[in-house]
Amino acid sequence: MKNIYYYLFLGYFLSSYLLAYSARATTTNITTDQSALLSLRAQITSDPHQFLENWSPTSSVCEWVGVACRSRHRRVTALNIANMSLTGTIPPQLGNLSFLVYLNMSRNNFHGGLPHELSQLCRLQVLDFGVNDLGGELLSFIGSLHKLQYLSLRNNSFTGSIPPGISNMSNLEMLWLSYNSLEGTIPKEIGNLPNLKNLYMFYNQPSGPMPAEIFNISSLERVIVSSNRLTGGASD
Repeated sequence: MKNIYYYLFLGYFLSSYLLAYSARATTTNITTDQSALLSLRAQITSDPHQFLENWSPTSSVCEWVGVACRSRHRRVTALNIANMSLTGTIPPQLGNLSFLVYLNMSRNNFHGGLPHELSQLCRLQVLDFGVNDLGGELLSFIGSLHKLQYLSLRNNSFTGSIPPGISNMSNLEMLWLSYNSLEGTIPKEIGNLPNLKNLYMFYNQPSGPMPAEIFNISSLERVIVSSNRLTGGASD
């Protein structure tokens, strides 16, 4: 009889512990997402239309403007604050949104560079920073976003060359880099993107010939590289 009570007590203790641990873990996850977005809010110096007025610690992050959460785990999976006339910089804490699948901050006035911590967004499928004032070199971490299908950095001031590691994004369908200041040669590794459909690189400053490997992509539908410094035909 004593053994029965002992095991009943042990079972009750373990169940209570696991429930408490689970609740604590969930709270931590939600808090992590909230803290990341509040860090972004703190870097926004102008919100003329007050779109982000309800981004407050006193309300649920899943109810904030531009934020969508996964119903099962209550984690932030999408952030869409496009076309809101926002001015500010992108904080490294944004990389803590580990469940993020969709990120669209296009058509605003964000400036500065892209923090390396964005490489932690391993679930990301859509990344759109187009039509902002972002600059700096196009960092090699972009290639670590293996699940990315849509990448737009158009109409910014990015410099440097396209990193060969971009070939690691095997799911990429859209690559939109037009209206920047990218230089160097176009890496032949782009030809290793088996799902690429659209490549837009017009109004940049790359030099040399177009790699022939690009035209071996069977899924390719459109390539626009006009108004560049490219010379000659496709290279072998």
